Amino acid sequence: MQELDQTQELIQMLKERLNEKDETIATLQATIKNLEATVKMLQENAVDLKATIANLTETLNEFKRKFFGISSEKSKKNKLMNLFVKKPPSRNPVSL
Repeated sequence: MQELDQTQELIQMLKERLNEKDETIATLQATIKNLEATVKMLQENAVDLKATIANLTETLNEFKRKFFGISSEKSKKNKLMNLFVKKPPSRNPVSL
């Protein structure tokens, strides 16, 4: 009879351990599901951020073209060139 009791206790203990393992598996599955959702959200955020970076880069390039672009360079060159151009002598000479 004692052997039967020990066997039943062992069976009960194994059932409890099995239930604990099942609970652990359920918890891990829920964690995996949450992590998968987080990964998906982060991937979407990465795509959005890449698009934002591309837009901001294009905007920055437009500002650079406007600020340092050809028209800006021409006006700077013209001003610099005017510094080196000799003006013709004035028609009214200064008398001493």
